[in-house]
Amino acid sequence: MPEKFAYWVRGGIYVLVIVAIFGFVYADNDDAYTNVKKLDRIAVIIKERYAEHVDFRDLIESGISGMLLSLDPYCRYFTDDDFRDFIDNTYGQFEGIGIEVDIRHRNLTVISVLEGTPAYRSGIAPGDKIIAVNGRLTSEMTREEAARSMRGAAGTPLELTIRRYGINELMNYSLIRETVETKSIPYSSVLEEGIGYIRLTRFTETTYYEMVEALATFKAQNVRGIILDLRSNPGGLLLEAVKVVGLFIEPNKLVVETRNREDNFTRHFSSNDGLSCYDIPLAVLVDEGTASAAEIVAGAIQDWDRGLIIGSRTYGKGLVQRIIRLDDVSALKLTTAKYYVPSGRCIQKPEDAGGLNVTTGLESFPVKNKKPGVYYTASGREVAGGGGITPDVVVESIKDTEIIKALKQQSEFFHFAFRYVNDFREQIGLGFVADGHTLREFKKYLYENDFDYDAQFEMKYDSLVAALPAYGVPGNLRDVIKRLDKQLHDLKFQRLEADAELVKWNLTEEIMVLRFDQQTRYGVVWVNHHPEILKAREILSTDREYREAFVASSE
Repeated sequence: MPEKFAYWVRGGIYVLVIVAIFGFVYADNDDAYTNVKKLDRIAVIIKERYAEHVDFRDLIESGISGMLLSLDPYCRYFTDDDFRDFIDNTYGQFEGIGIEVDIRHRNLTVISVLEGTPAYRSGIAPGDKIIAVNGRLTSEMTREEAARSMRGAAGTPLELTIRRYGINELMNYSLIRETVETKSIPYSSVLEEGIGYIRLTRFTETTYYEMVEALATFKAQNVRGIILDLRSNPGGLLLEAVKVVGLFIEPNKLVVETRNREDNFTRHFSSNDGLSCYDIPLAVLVDEGTASAAEIVAGAIQDWDRGLIIGSRTYGKGLVQRIIRLDDVSALKLTTAKYYVPSGRCIQKPEDAGGLNVTTGLESFPVKNKKPGVYYTASGREVAGGGGITPDVVVESIKDTEIIKALKQQSEFFHFAFRYVNDFREQIGLGFVADGHTLREFKKYLYENDFDYDAQFEMKYDSLVAALPAYGVPGNLRDVIKRLDKQLHDLKFQRLEADAELVKWNLTEEIMVLRFDQQTRYGVVWVNHHPEILKAREILSTDREYREAFVASSE
């Protein structure tokens, strides 16, 4: 047989084998094959016949995103940059210079600087306005573009041009990017009652070791209780969350298990041996921003009756995602299972579960006279299902009023604090709290800078005035209504007086962070002002208060 002919025969056999294999696969699922062919045909038709040119890659990626949207809110298609940002947030490190930036008054502004980073060592400070990155004006970039342009491989150079308050000349900085590690515990301290406080912001690769370090310090000081603050913690690495729970409960107790589409057991995660804090009274703070791995920690602590959960109902994110790399520039985050905490509750809220069934619970702890649809802790306390973790002690968090939201959205607290610190730096000590003088200075600043916002009642009034002519309202009546305008304008600024205490605490927080560092946010403002922390301090102050709170939560 000629060599060339043999080559084509072998090639033909390979093709027939491949066709046969795919034929058997698709024969089992003709509908799927037909629909995939339909999608392919539609994409080609759009590319060839649409009224304007369409980028075929963008078209395909839009189709992928559309498919995922039909599943649940947590499935996602990542491009390379998106995937890199996701990994940075999950694993607690990135390559860059160590600053947080945001757009403030139309300027790219440094919000915070991480200690020990290139930016910190070079003297870049919060409030600095970044004019250019590597010679390109930031006014031509979005916040995301600017932040991404400042990241890059460790060891590569970066040039920044900065304008600083009080200095006329622009300042040029030449920096070298490094691998920057971000802590998941930005603050921990023993409060004056002998209670240890830990602020845990997310679960990364270093969380367990950071927790061990903080708890070892607490044990050395014989704390009478521990506050673990998980408010606004979006989750992160599951195994780190399991290890954190293991610091507070005995070994070999169930922390969480996952179940797949058939509700079959897939993985079972139990507590591990480690630093023992089993006997120290514990309060875990949660809110509507507490999600995923953070909810697993709160749920396990509650289900084993190990500590009190204080705050408001958590977010309710109990779906397991797996990251699947598709190629060098894209990845898929796909929901593959559901989380169940020891009581048998699935913490996923039904309204965000897509088509997944998250209402059917599993067997919980053995309890006599169980009620249908009710979940129980290890000691027999009733706990709520239906998504999220309902706290044992409900404490509403501080809610921003309309004017506070407007002041934050327009960055007025930040800009006033920046000027205030520059003008009164030497008068601001660690015991500083904004007072009447600070509030008067703030009002003066707002008037000088023409601060204004659209109050809800004012917008409704404007709609009324605009609609009057169309309804034939007499002119004299319209004049009476329009005379309300000035009074309504003054009325909305009276909220500054009504919200004076809230304004003062916001000013205190911004001023202390800019004068000292991020830790003063927690050590000065949060522990002395946030109602959830104050309630936890009250409950943990005596053994009697702690025991009574457990009894009350079971009634």
